[in-house]
Amino acid sequence: MSCPPGGWPVTEAQAERAVVELFRLYGWEVNVMREDIHAGSTGIPDLMCVSPHGLVLFIECKRPASSRNPRGRVRKAQRERLIEWRRRGVACCVADGVGGTLQDLAWMQGRDVLVCCDDLMAGYDWWPA
Repeated sequence: MSCPPGGWPVTEAQAERAVVELFRLYGWEVNVMREDIHAGSTGIPDLMCVSPHGLVLFIECKRPASSRNPRGRVRKAQRERLIEWRRRGVACCVADGVGGTLQDLAWMQGRDVLVCCDDLMAGYDWWPA
């Protein structure tokens, strides 16, 4: 069986599992956050990741870009929370795949985490940095 044009569809859950596996591979503790079980948590990112050295990073997972979904849809409440947290200096981002900058974050080779997050957010016209 051949791969369809544009590759096999990937769900958001599959994308999230890939991010979780990547961060755990590099020794991070990964906690899955859910709005439905965290009262007052509208817009909370999907993952809270804690590095072996105590760095905390929040990640909102979206499925990888496709012709129908150029960059995962980020709900208004999610955008508002991510923007507010970024303004406060909280490391947070949207991940729509496990390439490049996200791997840099997992490995953290001397780069500033907020710079890495801002790199990941390039292309989102609503991102404040």
